[in-house]
Amino acid sequence: MTYSLKILLFICMTTLSVAMVSACSVYWVAYKQLIDQLQDKLATTATVAATLLDTNDFKTVLRDRDNKSDAFDRLVEFLRVFSEQDENIEYVYTVVDRPDTKYSGVVEFLVDASVPEDSNDNGVIDDDERVAEVGELYNASMNAPRMLDGFKGPAFDDEPLQDAWGWFMSGYSPIVDEDGTVLGVVGIDMAVDQLREMRNEFLSQCIFVVLAVLATGLIISLIIARSISRPIRRLDGAFKKVAEGDMKVTLELNSGAEFRRLGDSFNQMVAGLHQRNRILGTLESIMSKEVAEVVMQDESLLNEAKRKRVTILFCDIRGMTTLAEQESPERISRILEVFYDVMIDSVFENKGIVDKLLGDGLMALFGTPIDNLQQEESALNCALMMQDRMRDVRKELNMN
Repeated sequence: MTYSLKILLFICMTTLSVAMVSACSVYWVAYKQLIDQLQDKLATTATVAATLLDTNDFKTVLRDRDNKSDAFDRLVEFLRVFSEQDENIEYVYTVVDRPDTKYSGVVEFLVDASVPEDSNDNGVIDDDERVAEVGELYNASMNAPRMLDGFKGPAFDDEPLQDAWGWFMSGYSPIVDEDGTVLGVVGIDMAVDQLREMRNEFLSQCIFVVLAVLATGLIISLIIARSISRPIRRLDGAFKKVAEGDMKVTLELNSGAEFRRLGDSFNQMVAGLHQRNRILGTLESIMSKEVAEVVMQDESLLNEAKRKRVTILFCDIRGMTTLAEQESPERISRILEVFYDVMIDSVFENKGIVDKLLGDGLMALFGTPIDNLQQEESALNCALMMQDRMRDVRKELNMN
């Protein structure tokens, strides 16, 4: 997996995580605000209905329990106004307390302004489609505990609740006459389907926002990944050139202050390597590669003046003056070339260094710059090797 792909995946995953957490947080806060607003709306609507309701008609219906009376019809017509003005309101009704019941928390329906409707088109008015009858009992303590609080003041359900009519969230408010007596409670039900639609709509908006943020994050990730990977690829290419021996390569990275510093450091490194190779090349012309590497690692071997015991070897070609008078310049040049190759290799192979080239000879040192406890033996072995190899050189070049 490439570095740019890793960056891309990291930024995308980070963006997605942040977007998901943010969307969930926003969704939860917004959904809670939606519930709070609906609860306030239900309680406020119930309060308005209870305040404007004709308490005289309500007392008449409460006394006669007659759903055929004009008072009952007027109450139904009044309550239906609230459900007709707000499509989210499913049911509007009134209940009264029944302290004479066997179980506490049981109330009695008085006026249900709902309209029977075969919503599922099965030809029958099912239990969840019917209108509550006058005097029908309802266990509020089990099905809607906050309804009982409605006898004391405006109240609302804390969460959607289920009863025989379905899932609803409701608001309640007491019906109070001019004497301050609580006659009953107005209930306003909103179907959970409406709440779910609102929630799903908002959830869709949150998902859209998450996808939009993710798409934006992907674009930004691509831009960032390219801006980071491009200088890295250039740096990788430059390192490959250096590995191939190109010490003239330079690198300019303009993708940011950090990459500019990285490019400057690379250029300084290459300049240092170039200088080191030049020094190493110079040292290898007078000593073996192994000795040169040791010297490069410890520059004090050359930089510090010190007194040392060394062994010196001198070597030259016997009769070179006479030979030079007899042979052509081209042949003399060839003889010296072969001579120095053989002699210098012999010095290097015996841990010595070439101190001077003396025209037709050389001066070699043993025991410096690296200490050699067998320097005299190394020098003698070098001399013997030189003599042996010169015999071969004389045969090769037809020298007397």
